[in-house]
Parts: sequence; C-alpha cells; structure tokens
Amino acid sequence: MNRQTDLDRRRALWEPLSVGRKTMANRLVFGAWHTNLARHGRFSDAQAQFYARRAPGLGLMVLEEATVHPSDAPLEHMVRGEGADPGWERVVDAVRTASPTTLVVAALGHAGGQQDGSVSRSVVWAPSAVPDLASGVVPKVMEEEDMAAVAEGFAAAARRAVAAGVDGVEVNASHYALLRQFLSPLTNLRQDAWGKDAEGRLKFPLEVLVGVRRAIGEEAILGLRVTGDEYAPWGGLTPDTVADLVLRMLAVVRLDYLVVEVGSLYTPHLRAAGSWLEPDYAVEAALRIHQALRQGGQALPVIASGSLVDAEGVADALDRGVEAVEITRALIADPDWPKWAAEGKPPRMRCILCNQGCQVRSPQNPPLRCTVNPEAGREGVNRRAALTRPGRAGVIGGGPAGLSAAATLAEAGWSVELYEARMVLGGRMALAARTPARARWMAAIEDWHRRLAASGVTVHVGRPVQIEDFEAGRVGPFDCIVVATGSRWSPRPAWATAGPVVSPEALLEEGPRALSGRRWALVDLEEGTVAPAVARFLQAAGAQVTVVTQDLFFGRGLIAAGELVPFLQAFLSGQPTVWTRRVVRGLEPEAGGWRLVLSDRFTGEAGRTDVVDGVCLVLPEEPADDLYQALKAEGAGGAVVLRVGDAVAVRGIRAAVREGALLDPSGARAEGREGGSR
Repeated sequence: MNRQTDLDRRRALWEPLSVGRKTMANRLVFGAWHTNLARHGRFSDAQAQFYARRAPGLGLMVLEEATVHPSDAPLEHMVRGEGADPGWERVVDAVRTASPTTLVVAALGHAGGQQDGSVSRSVVWAPSAVPDLASGVVPKVMEEEDMAAVAEGFAAAARRAVAAGVDGVEVNASHYALLRQFLSPLTNLRQDAWGKDAEGRLKFPLEVLVGVRRAIGEEAILGLRVTGDEYAPWGGLTPDTVADLVLRMLAVVRLDYLVVEVGSLYTPHLRAAGSWLEPDYAVEAALRIHQALRQGGQALPVIASGSLVDAEGVADALDRGVEAVEITRALIADPDWPKWAAEGKPPRMRCILCNQGCQVRSPQNPPLRCTVNPEAGREGVNRRAALTRPGRAGVIGGGPAGLSAAATLAEAGWSVELYEARMVLGGRMALAARTPARARWMAAIEDWHRRLAASGVTVHVGRPVQIEDFEAGRVGPFDCIVVATGSRWSPRPAWATAGPVVSPEALLEEGPRALSGRRWALVDLEEGTVAPAVARFLQAAGAQVTVVTQDLFFGRGLIAAGELVPFLQAFLSGQPTVWTRRVVRGLEPEAGGWRLVLSDRFTGEAGRTDVVDGVCLVLPEEPADDLYQALKAEGAGGAVVLRVGDAVAVRGIRAAVREGALLDPSGARAEGREGGSR
C-alpha cells in the first residue's frame, strides 16, 4: 500500500463525531486508565502533565476513574471522587491549555467485589456473595441503603466533576465495576427486585445512570463503559444480552456514547490484552452491539477498545462500523501518535503490547511507566540536564539498553558510535521477536533504527569489543563509554554438558524449517518468559514439545503482564507433554534419540520423558559485565564509564530501555535507579 492510499484510508480518523450536544474533533479516544499518580485522593501535577502531553490531536480524553463512595478503595493511589476537591479542575485546565478542541470526560466507578479490602481495612460490597477470583474475598451482600448511598455517590461525584469544568462523565459498568456485577448473571445471584432476571439486574445500574444524568444536566456528556462479552457462555454477558440491556437503558435515560470492552470475572486478561492476542480481539463485540442498537432504532455512537495501537487497525475498525476507537496504550508509548498518523508516518516509538509498565492495578502501587517511552508518567521531570555538554560517546552493545542509550545521547547532540557483536541490532529482543507472540517487539527495534539513522549514530555490527580494542586505539577515544553488553546464561548443570543440549538462541536461529517434525524437550530452569515463547515457537514450527519445569505449573512468568491465560489456551491446544515439579537428574541416550531422567521435587519419584531429538535448556541469566569490570580496573582514557541494562543486573526490557534513556554521562546517577521519583 503506497503512502497516499494509506492516508486516504486514514481520513475517517479525522472526521468529527457528535456525542450528545457536543462534538468530538475526530474519532481518537484516550480511555480511562489507572496511573497510580494520584496523591491523597486528588489528581496530582504529574497526572495533569501526563494528560496534557497526550491531549493534542485527540477527539476525546477520558480521565482515569474516580471512586464515588468510601466503600470503594481498590488501590491506594486513586482519585477519591467523593472527596471535597478531587482535583479535576487542575487536569481540565492543563488539557485545555494543551488542546482546546479535545473534549474531557471524568470517569466514575465503584469496584464492588473486585477488591480485597486491604486499603480500606473494611468489607467490600457487591450484589451477591460471589468471591473475586483474584483475591478470594467474599463480599458483603449490598442492602437497599447501601445501594442508595452508592447511587447518590455517583450523582454527587458527577455533579462535582461537571462543576470543575469537564465536558461530561463516563460511568464504568465494565471491568472492576460494581455496575457490571449487578448486570451480569455470573455475579448477581439475587432473587429480589435487584436481581432474578434482566429487568431486576438492570434496576440498580439504571438508577445510577438516571441520577447521574439528573446531576449533570442535558448539556453535559454521559458515556457508559460496558463489557460486551464476558466469555462465559454458561451464564455471562454476551453481545446480544448487553445490546438488549443498553436498549432498555436508552428507553429511560439519554446516553451519549458507549465504550465496549470484553472480558470479566473469569477473563480479566482481556481488559488490555498483551501480544498473545490479535490487536482487534475486542472489536467484534463492539460491532455486534453496534448492529443490534441500530436494529433497535438507536444511533448511539459505539467506541471500540482493546489493543488497537496502529493507525491501520484503527482505520479498519472504523471501516467495519464503530464510530471511534480507544488508542490508550499507543498514546502512552507515543503522545504524538495523532500527529504521525495524520502525516502517514509511524510513531517515534510504537506500543509493543508488552504490558510491562503500563499495567499498574496492583497492591504494590507502581506508578505508570512504559517500556518504549521512559518519559511516560514523568512528563514534568527534566532529565536532560546531564546531557547538555555533548561529547563523543561509545555504546558497546546493541540490545534494547544500548539502542536506548545511543538514541538518547545522539538526540541530545552527542557524537555516538554503537558497537554490536552480532550482525543485527536488538540483542535477545530481536531473537525473541522470531517467536509468535513476540513478533511485535521487532517494531521497537525498527523504531530505534530510524532514530539512530536520523540522529547520525555510526553503527558497527559484527564488531565485538574487548578491552584490548580500547588499549590499541581501535575503538575510541570517547568522553563517555556506555557498556550495554547484556547478560549470559548461567553455567549449565552437569547433566547438560553432553548430548544435544542447545540454548534458546541456537534454537531460534535454527529456524522453523529445520525444526519441523522433530521432538524437542524444553527444560525451564528460569521460570520466566523465555521458555513459554520458545515453546510456542517450536509448536508453530511443527515440532513435538515436551516441557520439564520444577515449578507447579508452566508459564508463571507471564502472570504479571496478563499473558498466562492466552498462552495456555494456545500452548495446550498443541497437545504438548508437560512435566511439572520435576528436577532433571540426567540425559541418557536411547535408540533413536535421548531421554531425560527426572525426579519429583517433593516425593523423589523417578521418571523419564519420551524419546526426544534435542533439548533446549533455559537457564537463569547473569550479567555479562567483563568489559565493564576491565574498563574500571585498567582505566578508560579518562572517559566516564557507565553500564546499563542486564549488564548491571538481569531484569526485563523496560528496565534496560529506562536505564539507557536516563543515563547520566557525569557518572552521578546510581546504576539501576530511576532517580528523581515524585
């Protein structure tokens, strides 16, 4: 597709859209997203800067959800919408200054039974005594006075938000929402007037919406966020039942737009899926509800959600029928996304759907961050002061830490040379991108390529660097040397020193064709994210897979990013053999191949795998910091020597990119620390 054709397809993104009595300038939406940047229940300056940075070019910005009643306290750093001054005015002023045409809406909600009470130290409320799967907490069954208090809380918070200057409010009846819990047969088991059938389950949410509309008046926007499909066909909400509920609502109260998400109590990983699912995974539910509403005579604008982070995917969704699209994670990764989309160019850094820093709904209260955009959540912090005296810099290592460091220095005016031992940039991230679920990671590497080329970085590939290269003058001299040499696998156990045992890199470099039809054992001693990705790579290549792990189940490392369920759905459909709780004691030759000798880590029971052709061993990693230590010991010609990423300590991609972007050539910043925290 040529650039002009691509731009023609994108024209729909820039068409205005009426929402109630107001008009969105275009079809792009920033959806409600927790940042954990609120302080003392109020929007902070950090949030104001975060939203203002992302406002230009948007049709609608939905601020993160605020609570409406003291019984709702799922997170410590939330906006308390029931407070006297939640700080909406501060954010509205910042957004309108940055982008006067962007509509600003305040999100309101109550988590109901999807919280554990640890913040408030009190019971949680829900329509029925259905325990939350995540916490196991059994909620208190709400009484009529409880419902009345929460309904009034919604109305009061909505009234305060509109008084603070927002264009309207959005009520949450989707993920982590008491209102969805009332609407869904999975969580509303009541046999009174507030449950029993669709009309009863709708009664309380409708009471809330009527009260909110009354509080904000007819001029303000009233949006509703719903779960379009709970993916629980035995009794959950489906697109058809949700469309029917919305039609019933519209017969009583005017709504101005509808956001459709998918997933619920049993499928929370679908709220903002990672790279294991297709980006448009949630669009079909939105389209089905959209069609049903039209058939019911209602022209309510429907906004699609999910993982649509590329302009092509957004244009496709609009072509298929929805009126607007949330591009929230795309804007976290690159706030200038609308500008690049209008010009037909890729963003500076594309969202890779890794969910490593932006998913912050956790008792640990991590502030929002982004793997490819270390400035996300820290828009007001000046980190460029250390880069104001450019010089010559040598970056050793072309993985994510080295690429981030080279781009950061070069864009600040430094003359940069980058050395990479392999023939391609990206390090192990590039190898991981060969696996089915990590293919999108190559987008980040391509983005760094563009940034290096645009800023004049000299790139040397196939050039390993040793201390002797500096001493002989083959490399340098530099004012600053950044060692980004990554990690290496820990030493192999004794059983793996002979036989057909290979590393994940060797297996990935072998390519799918060489693996087809072969029998592979995958021994996971790391228990992180590498082995699951390699397992799917083997399956996609047509290999038979046997997994051996000491853990109680395979794939634990995928839990934090919400990737475990979609991984298991895909992996187990390939009919692998999985040995859990097993320690490998030996590798024995067998007619036609090899067998792994195993023992149960708890009972000691012995066992052997089926015959395999090869073994891929995934080990823990350790820093490959030999060059750094040598430069420290023998001197670097007066240069400041820094190390970043896994050369400091083995962590994830986000830490590597962050340290490359936050490095301090003066040598003042401590390794591995973000610095300047709020």
